[in-house]
Order: sequence, then structure tokens, then C-alpha cells
Amino acid sequence: MHKRWNILRSDDATRDKLVRELNISPLIAHLMVTRGYTEREAAEEFLWPRLSQLHSPDSLPDIGKAVERIRRAVRNREKIVVYGDYDVDGTTGSAVLLKFFEQLDYKAEFYIPHRVDEGYGLNMNAVKELIEGGMNLMITVDCGSRAVEEIELMQGSGIDVIVTDHHELGDDLPPAFAVINPKTSRSEYPFDGLCGSAVAFKLAWALSQAFSEQKRVAEGYRKFLMMSLSYVAMGTVADVVPLVGENRIITRFGLTALRESPTPGILALKEKAGIVDRPIKANDIGFRLGPRINAAGRMGHARDALELLTTDDVPRAQELAVLLEDQNNARKKLVKDIHIKAEEQIEELGLAEDPIIVIGDIDWHIGVLGIVASRIVDKHCRPCVAVALNGETGKGSARSIKGFDITEAMKSCADILKSFGGHTMAAGMSIECSEFENFRKRMVDYGREHLTEEILMSEIKIDAEVLLTQLHQDEVNTLKMLEPFGMGNPKPVFAATGLTIAGQPRFMGDGTHVRFYVRQGAVSLQVIAFGFARELAPFLEDGRACSVAFTPEVKTYRGATNVELTAIDVKFE
Repeated sequence: MHKRWNILRSDDATRDKLVRELNISPLIAHLMVTRGYTEREAAEEFLWPRLSQLHSPDSLPDIGKAVERIRRAVRNREKIVVYGDYDVDGTTGSAVLLKFFEQLDYKAEFYIPHRVDEGYGLNMNAVKELIEGGMNLMITVDCGSRAVEEIELMQGSGIDVIVTDHHELGDDLPPAFAVINPKTSRSEYPFDGLCGSAVAFKLAWALSQAFSEQKRVAEGYRKFLMMSLSYVAMGTVADVVPLVGENRIITRFGLTALRESPTPGILALKEKAGIVDRPIKANDIGFRLGPRINAAGRMGHARDALELLTTDDVPRAQELAVLLEDQNNARKKLVKDIHIKAEEQIEELGLAEDPIIVIGDIDWHIGVLGIVASRIVDKHCRPCVAVALNGETGKGSARSIKGFDITEAMKSCADILKSFGGHTMAAGMSIECSEFENFRKRMVDYGREHLTEEILMSEIKIDAEVLLTQLHQDEVNTLKMLEPFGMGNPKPVFAATGLTIAGQPRFMGDGTHVRFYVRQGAVSLQVIAFGFARELAPFLEDGRACSVAFTPEVKTYRGATNVELTAIDVKFE
């Protein structure tokens, strides 16, 4: 709490021009300007996205040769293996390709590595097993960009590899038959922010064109691609890529496809998540669907999640949905226990002021360390690496803060890491346990050199300062024009000053949440503060002057519809 508020300003003339040209409210126009959409065309494309704005897959590197190689493999009935990552992005992308092959009445096989036993990406043991199993062609999903040795072995054994990925590449491009990654230096693709499942979707799109024998895909493939957007939306939101450009279009239409999807697995998953009979939002993926899919890889094996996404068997889908629900509940408890121990370690060792917090323990479960690292980042506003020091080799997950590339930090320790990979905000790694303390020291030293006070300073970006009289239901409802919200397109945050506490607060749950009213003139609105009730409690006195940073939402409860403010920060006079 009590963070620095950065209230964004817009150019009045530009704002007013958008109001006239697009017939939108001044508040929406202000938000467009502060988010960088100052021209009519750009703002119009953002507010009213169309599928026709998606880029053709043709400009992705190696896409043409990959399509021809796959067509040849299908024609000759070769053995194709889809090798996907174990997270939501990897499993949904793998589901897209597997379901595409079903359109051809061709059964491709799949391989998903075990998160704990095998770790991220291609690994030698799996590769050797697949070679011995008679594989002819491998297509990776959400991995492979750094798997130089593994791909060398396969290509040397006469097995072609097509890499579909979005992660940063190493110094050497893997010697694959094709590398479809918009981040390669030779890529001409106009948008490099796609997630792994979106890259796999682009390959499926190009294949649909090829098997339709025309640019305009045949009706059956078109229906398949529209259905596939439900998978890609889940991968896009869960992988926390920026929801701008193509990602915004994919997610916007993918949420509709997700709501309408007849797939048994998605239906069973939505039922367990409690979102069957209402519109689905990006938050539902982030906090309901995504965690359940990820739980399979964290607590068991991600192949169960992939089977759920691809099965046409209703009873089996329901059985798998129950399994994922149980695993997700177990995951929640494990995260809570490890997070408590992690915070104890940070306090005991005095790590809270380190520019990069590096923690580890022999009893930690690698499957949930990414979540724990994220919670530590949220609390301490510093990058965090959490490592499970089990046996001789430790495996860890890293999460970062805006403005700091955690993968570059890992690269500075490449000589003592057994492996690492990821992107700007999240990465994974493995290291000999004997090198852990050295790794901690070097990461801290790197942080001292590259993390400025400005990056470390906890700041809230306020989209606009408003009066409570402005927050009527119609105005708040217009904010839906900016959905879906997520990374790169956050839910608007507003600030109201000159408020007073009205009445007595009401504490909820275990006392960590609180509701209270604020008054400004003749208008009173309810505020709910999640997670920091104890910090606010001493100040919530009737008549106390305050300012609130918040996100507004129209809520209906027991037949009454009102605007409610979710507090981000509260300052008292």
C-alpha cells in the first residue's frame, strides 16, 4: 500500500478529436490517447477489432517449407509427433495441431515432458526414445528454439524437426528443418508478441490453406480454425503476453469461441470452473481455466490436460475434469505452504532488500515455484528466482518486474547454469545445487548493476482522476469497449480524491478483506479492498478523509445493480 501514484495526462485536443471522429465518450477517448492510440484508424482498430486484421501466416519464417514437409508426411503416412510444453500455452497449442490432423483423418502422436522429472523443452532421453519409436517428423509447440543438441541428434538420425515457438533464441539457431518463430532475426512477420499456441495456430492456418488448395480456406477448415481460437485465447492469456495487436484480436474472438465451444473437454472444464452460463472474460482464463489446466503439469502429468482438451469422449472428459479439479485444490494448498516458508527464508536471511531475490529449499516442489515467485514479486516489487534444491540438480522458476529482462540476467550466469530459457518476464533454469550460493551472489550483483531505483520503485499508473459523480453505470459499462484486459492492456485504474469514509467497515472472509463506503458531496459508493484489510483497519473511521485508487465495475447483487470500486491503494489525510 501507499505506492507512488502516476496520474496519466492526455492531450485535450487529441482526445476531443477522437470523441468527434469515433463518437465515443471523453473518458474512452482519454484512455485511448494515454494508451498510445492517438490516430483515428489505430483507435478504431483497437476498439472494434476484426478477424480480417490478423496477419497472414505467409511472412512467418520457414512456414512454406514446413507446410510442404507436413503435407508430404501426411501423404506418405509418416509418423508425426507433436512435442509440446507442459503449461497452458504448450498444451493448447498442441491441441490445435492434433485437432487439425483429425480434420485429415490422420492420427498424429504427441509427447509432453514431465515438469519435474524432465523439465522444460526437448530433452535427450525423450528424443532418443522417440527416435527408437520410429518417429519421422517432430513438430514442437512452445519450445525448441534453444534445443540445438537435441535437434542435431534428430536431424542426424534422418528425422526432420519443425520448431514452432515464441521464446527468445540463443546465439545459434537450432539446425531444424524449419524454425517458425517470429523472434528470429530473419523473420519478416509484423508482430513478434505471439504466444506459442498462436504460432501453432498460424501453422494450422497455413496448412488449412494448403489442404484447401487456395488462400480462402474450405468451410470445414474455417470452422476448425474458429473453434481453435478458444484454445489460442487460453494460451495467450495464461502465458501473459501483451493483449495488444493480434493478441487482442485472438483473445477477443477466442473468448466468444470458448463460450460457444461444443468440445467435451472445454465444456467439462467450464462446468468445474463455474462459468457455463455467462460470458467468459480474460480473467476467467487467468484465474479459473488456466490454473486447472496448469495443475495437471504441476501436480501430475500435463498429458492429462492435453487429453482433456482433445478428447471427444464425454464421460472421459468429465473424469479428467474432476482429476484436474482435485490437482488444482492440492496445488493451492502447496503454494500456500511454500509461500509461507519462502517469506520466512527472506526474513531470516535478510533478502528483502536484494535487487533480485533468490531463494531455495530442498523440500520445495518445482511444479508450483513459478506461482510462489510471482507472489514474492507482487509483495516485494523485485524479481525473484525460486529453486527446488532436490538431489544434485536444482530446478527453478523466475519472475520479473516491468522494465527488467530476467532472461538476460540468467544469461549472465550461463556458465554455471545447466540450462535456462524463457522470456522477459518469466524463465526457468536448472543448476548444480553446489553452485546455488554462487548463483545467488551473481544474480544479486547483476541486479545491483542493472536494476535502477526507478525500476524498483513501486508505482501505480492512474489512468485518470475522476469525480464520483462521473461513475454512473452507463459510463462504467463503456469501459467494456477496452476488453479483454490483461498484460499490455490493463483494466483502467482511476483515482478519486477529497473523499470521506462513510459509516462503519464490514470485514469479510478471515478478516483479510473489507468493504466500506466513501462519500464525495452527495454521492456515496462502496469500496472493497481485497487482501489488505488489516492494514486499513486502524484508519477506517467514519468521516476520515482519504483518496482511493481503484477499478470500477457494475455489480448486481440480490436484484440491485450498483457501481462498486475495487481498491488498488488508499491514502488517508
